[in-house]
Amino acid sequence: MGSTTNKTTTTKELPVKRARFVDYYVESGNATESYVRAGYTCNGPSVARTEGHRLLTIPSVRQAIDA
Repeated sequence: MGSTTNKTTTTKELPVKRARFVDYYVESGNATESYVRAGYTCNGPSVARTEGHRLLTIPSVRQAIDA
């Protein structure tokens, strides 16, 4: 008899840079800009674009954005 809970990830439960990424993404809607502003190191815009998109595919990041 288990109960199912619908756990929502908050930014407090994420690593610092991911939490910043979520905050900036919610504000701007731009994954590339959010990746750079969150403090991730990147070697050019194509890296920031690729990695920003990759972060959007992480379930805990997606849940925090949706919350």
